Order: sequence, then C-alpha cells, then structure tokens
Amino acid sequence: GSHNNANRNDANAEYIFKGTVRQIVGDVRFKTFDGESGHLEVGHKIFEKNKLAAEQKSSVVISVSEGSALKMDGLTEVEFDAEVQESLKRKFLISLRHGRLTFDIQKQTVKDEFEIHTDRLTMVAGNTAGFVESVDGLEVFSLKDGRVEVGSNGLSSIVSSGQTLIANDNSA
Repeated sequence: GSHNNANRNDANAEYIFKGTVRQIVGDVRFKTFDGESGHLEVGHKIFEKNKLAAEQKSSVVISVSEGSALKMDGLTEVEFDAEVQESLKRKFLISLRHGRLTFDIQKQTVKDEFEIHTDRLTMVAGNTAGFVESVDGLEVFSLKDGRVEVGSNGLSSIVSSGQTLIANDNSA
C-alpha cells in the first residue's frame, strides 16, 4: 500500500549507489541485502548491496549517475556496493561474478569512481566505455573508449581505447 512506498522513498536518501532499470529482455532477478528478491522491471531502482542475476538470452540496461549506463548480457551475475571516501567522493563497486557487463561511464563532475571487479581483475572506470566478461575462468576486459588502469594480483597495466586484456587460470 501507500505506507510502504513512503518508507521506501525515504530510505532512498540513505543510499550512495542509485541505478534505474531502463530496459529488460527476458528474466533478470534481484536480491537486496535484507533478503527481498524478485524479478526486475523497468523503472526498478538498484542500490548498493543489491545482487542481480540475468538468465540465458536475457539482458538489462541500468542507468547510473550522470548519464552513465551498465548492461548485463546473458547468464550474468553482478553485485553492487558503494562507499564514501574523503571529500565526499563516492566509489561505486561493481562485482562481476560471471557473465558479461558492458559499461559506458561518462565523466563524473564530482570525481565519483566506478570500480569494476572480476575474480582476478580490478579496474577504475571514469569517462570510459567497453565491456568485461568472465566466463569459465577466462576473463576478458575490452575498452572501446578511454584509458584505464587494470590491476591483477598486485600488478597493474594500462588498457587504452581499442585494446583488450585477457586473463585466465594459467596467467600469473
């Protein structure tokens, strides 16, 4: 009823990460940190500590701060988190458990950071577009625009527009 909605809207102010579902194909499920779960619909809000799981042949597009967008494609599981750092800079943590995540991160006026993780790779995306994929122990990170530093096991490498980085179980 209306009472629940009022509570939910008040709670939104507490969240650091806020995304909105713009487009859905197929079946994508969500789970919140307090155990609520269900099927995503267009307009649904995504916050930190939410987990999303897309089924085969499914996809979801989520708009996030300042014109940026994330897209999950096919059998994909992603977890969102966030933290506020000094000078109120926000860091949005996006963990790709498996599957494919396409990102288009616009330049953030307040220096917010999007940090995308897989099992092996960590990258901070700002003003960049590309995708990261993690399937059966193979991780692929490909950049269409921009330049990012990708860390893996304490080593970091720069990936620039048009470059692809591949990490698998055998790589050091």
